[in-house]
Amino acid sequence: MKYVLGILIMIWSIFSSAKDYPEVVVGEEEGFVDLTFTISNSKKLESGSYEVVVKGNLKGNIVGFAIELLPSWKQQAVEGIDDPFYWGEAFFKNRGAESVAFIRSLTSLYGATVSGVSVSNEVYAQVVGLANSLSSHPAK
Repeated sequence: MKYVLGILIMIWSIFSSAKDYPEVVVGEEEGFVDLTFTISNSKKLESGSYEVVVKGNLKGNIVGFAIELLPSWKQQAVEGIDDPFYWGEAFFKNRGAESVAFIRSLTSLYGATVSGVSVSNEVYAQVVGLANSLSSHPAK
């Protein structure tokens, strides 16, 4: 009976973890690593920004971070591409151990090594939405 209960608990934890931390899809092309996350949570902030939280299982590591997309986005055409690109600003936000694990996992995917990883609470960045339409952009 003890073993059956242990097996049931193990199976439950595997399935609940898979739901809470879905597999991160890894793609590589021309020296770049593309990661596809499932959005765990998103919300509009009082400032007009949108906060998106992602977390997942990246090659056996539980990883995650948040992104705050600031409300001002500008359309810019790119020669040879039909759909416009949208440029904006964002803050990448630290989610503790999940964010440290993300940095370590990402550096490993690029074949680099790091030690003593320290992640700032938030990092400002200019961001681009590649080949998307304004109607599908969350910061509209």
